[in-house]
Amino acid sequence: MSFVELIPPLGSNQMRYMLEPFTLTLSIKIDESITQNLPLPLDLASQDLQSRLCSIVPTVITAQIWTNSVDKFSPEGKWHGIDMSVHIVSFNEKSSPNSETLTTAKSWIVKFQAAILPTATGRFEYTARWKSQGGDWIWAGKSSKNGVIEVKPPSPDTPWTHGPRAVEMEPDLYIGNYIAASRAKKMGFQAVLTVAKELELSTEILEGIEYLKVPLEDGANKRISDHDINTCVKWVQEQLDNKRKTLVHCRAGMGRSGSIGISYIYFHHPKFSYREALQHAWSKKPDIYPHVGLQQSLERLYPRLN
Repeated sequence: MSFVELIPPLGSNQMRYMLEPFTLTLSIKIDESITQNLPLPLDLASQDLQSRLCSIVPTVITAQIWTNSVDKFSPEGKWHGIDMSVHIVSFNEKSSPNSETLTTAKSWIVKFQAAILPTATGRFEYTARWKSQGGDWIWAGKSSKNGVIEVKPPSPDTPWTHGPRAVEMEPDLYIGNYIAASRAKKMGFQAVLTVAKELELSTEILEGIEYLKVPLEDGANKRISDHDINTCVKWVQEQLDNKRKTLVHCRAGMGRSGSIGISYIYFHHPKFSYREALQHAWSKKPDIYPHVGLQQSLERLYPRLN
């Protein structure tokens, strides 16, 4: 296997807004020593070939973004891997493979792709790595040549500013954005919890609605105190006990409200580990992310019997 390119390249300095996806594409060349171990789909029509190849390459090759970004996988900003998926496969530099080129190609170009979703501002680094099954990691370049992402505060022109967004995480419990909160009555909410320090809702919006504000700071690198977590979780439980359709919101409906959503799931499902609570939350709303220290807080507040 040999490195072809990484886009954006190592050594470059990129700017992104917080919560704006940063997509990387890794291209590597593989030869017959690897392709001969693949279950090649010789019986498929050419229009089916690309999708089949993209599904079988990961059985022998794994690729990752390697980054210290603050994101949903690492609110602490520790170095971690983000799995890349196969985006496209070509033979002998051709972009449209067919059964004939499949049988005659001496090498393949495999393009992997994945995205980082920064959840805090700051300066972060990235590179890429890959390995064959049972092999060692191969790096795209030396650590001194890592790429850099400069993350600025959220842009006012992002998807979560374009309309109300609210997703049901547990029966009658929704995680959403500020626009959803501002339309609480129209959306049928009977209780609203604001977990954003900078946001206010008018008395007209809140008329006839059970309401609580817990002023949390934005950014996944901002720790949420045990007291604030417990206050939010117990308040949510009270609303659900009273059969109220409840919205927990922050600005985007991803970080602060997402952390409270994860907290409630962990509290409400006493057999869940933290990882299981996180996966359950992501199965409902994949773009939410925990704030730093959330796992430690939840394990202190709501200890498991085992």
